[in-house]
Amino acid sequence: MLINFQLQAQNQQIQINYNFTTACNTHQLTSTAVTHQQLDSLVIREPNNENIILNLFKDLQKKEYFQDISIYRGRVVLHETLNLFKWKFTGNTKEILGFTCQEGTTNYRGRDYTAYFTTQLPFKMAPWKFSGLPGIVLEVTSSDGEISIVAQQIKTSKTPIDLTNPFATRKSFDWKGYLKKDKESLEKGAAEIAKLSKGKYTKVSRSCSTNIEVIAY
Repeated sequence: MLINFQLQAQNQQIQINYNFTTACNTHQLTSTAVTHQQLDSLVIREPNNENIILNLFKDLQKKEYFQDISIYRGRVVLHETLNLFKWKFTGNTKEILGFTCQEGTTNYRGRDYTAYFTTQLPFKMAPWKFSGLPGIVLEVTSSDGEISIVAQQIKTSKTPIDLTNPFATRKSFDWKGYLKKDKESLEKGAAEIAKLSKGKYTKVSRSCSTNIEVIAY
């Protein structure tokens, strides 16, 4: 999976291509950020398919994000603070794409993550909803092997970008509200399937997704 991650400060724009893999899925993910506006936008599409399966918008100044998530027979918008990650710095370093990166670790909703970030670029940004590190994150992996986001290429350009929040007028839910809607949708799906299968099947499982949280009901 490739992530196109774009940053712009004044007339300078940086594009970072990442490989993003989960245990069972590969998607094409495009992240676009405008640093001087402190905004970031992210879209995931299936390879060779224009259908959006997830869209995430960050406002770094307000420290909040909006995420459009697919549930059974519907979609909901999750709205949360970006102050979700409590990082610990280990002192370890490694080189990624020629940049010296520092190591940070965190536990987030059921998973332990290790990230590597560089302060050799004049930006502060991370892929996905990860945030809170003092530089550009070039790698994030989970200890269980479920999530891996690794930078492959960095480019610069002067192409202007204008970002707006696509979820500003949509109803949104906090984490507890989202979990409630998701669970209700799975229960509804289970009831539909049980009826159609005349009781042979009575459960709907969440398909393998790009969620970085561990969710179990």
